[in-house]
Amino acid sequence: MAQLCVTIGAPTLAALRERRDAATRYGDLVELRLDTLADPDPAGALQGRTGPVIVTCRPTWEGGHFAGSEEARLRLLKQAWDLGAEFVDVEWASLADAPWARGERLVLSSHDFHGVPFDMAARYAAMHAAQPGVVKLAVTAARLTDTLALLGLKPPSNRRQVLLAMGAPGLVTRLAPDRFGSAWTYAGDGWAPGQIPADRVRREQVPEEDAERRERHEPDQEQPRHLQPLVRRQAHAEREAGGVQQPDGQERHRVARQHLRPEVRPGRQRQAQLRAHLRRRGPAAHARRLTGRSGLSRSPTGCR
Repeated sequence: MAQLCVTIGAPTLAALRERRDAATRYGDLVELRLDTLADPDPAGALQGRTGPVIVTCRPTWEGGHFAGSEEARLRLLKQAWDLGAEFVDVEWASLADAPWARGERLVLSSHDFHGVPFDMAARYAAMHAAQPGVVKLAVTAARLTDTLALLGLKPPSNRRQVLLAMGAPGLVTRLAPDRFGSAWTYAGDGWAPGQIPADRVRREQVPEEDAERRERHEPDQEQPRHLQPLVRRQAHAEREAGGVQQPDGQERHRVARQHLRPEVRPGRQRQAQLRAHLRRRGPAAHARRLTGRSGLSRSPTGCR
């Protein structure tokens, strides 16, 4: 099952360490956002930790808070690397300027806050070609169907990834990370669009065995035969998010076909039988079905 990474930030080092230690109790690993500190200190952030961490110093141009120079930011990340941080997050756009960032401890990340980039598949392949420990790719979902683009991204053998769709419509990528092949999912107090608290993720996360059952098209006896609760929750989240584009019925049906079990899909067999019946009865029967009448139109005077 995918792990849970809890993202924390704080204006002071003391507060950051306090939140780090609290997050360690219910998360598998903790992301330390150095960019939220007034005076970033990698050594102080790592001191006394009792669990694995990801050190991140996100610049403003990638949705973070660090407004200093790129050289200063990369020095902070290299210091965390040299101090033995379990993982260090380096942006794909900065990798060429960080030759020290290679291997299993590197989380190579890319974030698109405007939508799903047209070159997403090419970017994903290029990021994996750099052979980091983990490729993290985050896009922004305006509708449920935007999450489907992530389902086709498969990592090379023995490589790990984290795929996320930010925003309310991307909730499924956070609650069903195994479905998207993610090594872990992120939770926190809204450090990224659509991010939800860790306790909610623990409560609602879809177990790995359920994701595997859907892949094998096996029925889940514990789930009702109507629309899966996860998709219903996501639809509710979209309604609550002002300004989020609402998917129409056809779009929601496409998502259901991808994420749900075969038995909750529309009755295609019944539809095929009905079409065959109408073909046997001829065009008049089809017209009666559409109009509810005998197939003969009325004249303007009301006479047949």
